[in-house]
Amino acid sequence: LLGTNFDYKGAADKPIPQRYRFLEYSASHADKSKVDPIDQLDAMTNEPRFIKTHLPYRYLRNAVEQLEADQRPRIIYITRNAKDTLVSYYNFLKGIRHLDMDWCDFFRRWMDERCFGGEWFSVNREWFDAARENERMHIVHYEDLVLHPHSSYPQLVKHLGVDATQDDLERLIQHTRFQSMRDNDAANYRGAFDLNKEFVFMRKGEVGDWKNWFTVAQNEQFDRKYNAVGMLDQLPPYVYTTPVEN
Repeated sequence: LLGTNFDYKGAADKPIPQRYRFLEYSASHADKSKVDPIDQLDAMTNEPRFIKTHLPYRYLRNAVEQLEADQRPRIIYITRNAKDTLVSYYNFLKGIRHLDMDWCDFFRRWMDERCFGGEWFSVNREWFDAARENERMHIVHYEDLVLHPHSSYPQLVKHLGVDATQDDLERLIQHTRFQSMRDNDAANYRGAFDLNKEFVFMRKGEVGDWKNWFTVAQNEQFDRKYNAVGMLDQLPPYVYTTPVEN
C-alpha cells in the first residue's frame, strides 16, 4: 500500500502473491511453470517492483552491492523474536503437512540447524550487519508493528519516501492489523500455493506465544545460544522478552 499510493481497491482485487514475486518460491516451482524465475522478475513492468525473499543476505550481496549506493533497491528486512519464529514455523509446517514430528523433536533439529529455515541466528546477523553499511536497508521488528505501530509505521513511510498524512497512517495501521489481515482473503493466503483448504496461514500473530510451547529446559538452551552468538546485544529488550503494548 505504501508503494502504490494507498491503493486499497487494487490491494483488495489482487491477493498478496499476485502483487510481488516470491523469489525462492518461484525458483522451487520453476519446473511446474516452465518459466525461469529471474525472467519473471525481468518481466515485471510495474514500478516500483516488489520482491519477497527469505534468503540469507549472502545470496543477494553481489546483486545489491554492485550498484551505486543511490541506485540500490530499498530493502525492508522484517525479523521476529526467534522463539516466536520457531513456534510459528513449526505450526506452519504441521499445517501444510510437511512435518511429521512432535514439538520436542522439531526443537532439537532446529537448534542443531538440521532443518530448512533453522539458521535464524546466522541469517539475522548477516542482515543486521548489512543494514549498518547500507542506508537503503531498514530493519523492522515484528513486535514493533504489532505493539508500537504509531512509531514504527512512520519510519517505514520515511524509508520508502512516501508522502502520508496522519489519516493515511491511521487507516493503514487499522487495515494491516493482524486480525484485519486474517479476515481479508486478499491478504490471508487462502487458496494460495496449493495449501490445504483447512490450513489457516495467519494463525495467531501474538507476541510471546512461545511461552506456551517452550519448556524451562528448552528456554534455557535457547538463551545460551542467543548469548553465544551475541544476538542479545543487537535486539531491543522488548523483542526478546514479552513487551507491554502502548
